[in-house]
Amino acid sequence: MRLSKTTKNALLIGAGVLAIVILVGLLGFATGGFTETNPENWELYSINKNNYFKLDDYTVKTSNSGNGYSISVDDYGQIKVSGKNETESAVEIAVQKITLPAGTYTFTSGATGTSNNGYNMCLKNSTQTIHADYGDNTFTLESQTTFTAYINIGAEKTCNITFSPVIVEGEEKGNFFNVGSGK
Repeated sequence: MRLSKTTKNALLIGAGVLAIVILVGLLGFATGGFTETNPENWELYSINKNNYFKLDDYTVKTSNSGNGYSISVDDYGQIKVSGKNETESAVEIAVQKITLPAGTYTFTSGATGTSNNGYNMCLKNSTQTIHADYGDNTFTLESQTTFTAYINIGAEKTCNITFSPVIVEGEEKGNFFNVGSGK
């Protein structure tokens, strides 16, 4: 049986594409790029190990507040707040106590549109408050300092937001997830 020239070309192209896919897969596994996957959506990821927020230390729990909004913390430490703060005053939800050694840090909530929509995150102690995502997110501490991280929801504000909080050393914003092996 003789194959036409068109059929031969189609088979060669198909074999070439298959070979490329196999080589990319082997290269990914050989370099460790496929070692950690998110089983929910199979994206490559790793938790940022340089983040000072640690899931084991969260004080916020998965719950319905009784004031119109619900809070849930996923297995990775992302905090989802949905619903409406039905009270006539802002609420603060304590997330975690964090002790930082002297140094320079950058703090972000990992959420978009926070302060414009009436909700945000901050670090607070008896002498200072540092807000994420507006103003200068970079701050310097002269000595070891302990903060409580809070999510704030304004009075009668509706939100459907996921916070992925990150505090990292240095002046560059950190990511909650790293792509690849997390180095």
